[in-house]
Amino acid sequence: MKEKIQREALRLFDEKGYESVSMEDIAEAAGCSVGNIYHYFKGKQTLTAALTHHVDNKYQVLYDKYFGGNCRMSAEEKYADFASEALKIDSGEELLYQCFVHSIRHPEQKILQFDSDEMYPAIIRKIASELAAENSLREGVDEASIVHQFVIINRGILLQWRIEEGAFDIAAEGRRIAENLLDGIIER
Repeated sequence: MKEKIQREALRLFDEKGYESVSMEDIAEAAGCSVGNIYHYFKGKQTLTAALTHHVDNKYQVLYDKYFGGNCRMSAEEKYADFASEALKIDSGEELLYQCFVHSIRHPEQKILQFDSDEMYPAIIRKIASELAAENSLREGVDEASIVHQFVIINRGILLQWRIEEGAFDIAAEGRRIAENLLDGIIER
């Protein structure tokens, strides 16, 4: 029911605009009561924020892999691995893809803006920090630019993969492009 509420809310936001959609509209579209929506979400803002939070458990596994006590990967290895693993996760999440399309149509709603409480930005920020600490970065490259470039590339690959209807190995392509990006940001 929770996912149905989210899916219907996103569809209504696309059709009518975020401000024009009431909780009653969402309940009617989802086939439930307004009280049922409030069982899952405190309000429309919370519902909107929750659209991408459902993948955090999958990202938590990666966080533990990279930053747990047993990890022996370098920051570069983590960066390339995360590019691959994040694309595997994201490509399997239809609701996340719908948020992606919605964000293209309605950037003012900031659905896919980084939330400091989410695991995806926490992982890439921590990897960027490790990259900066372990390597000599090219002039003009800092942690913020590493994060920004990663996100641009990750989302671009995901979009192209959807456009080509999954015609290429998204995980392998993510790793390859991340490795190329590393060559461009690190002094060797």
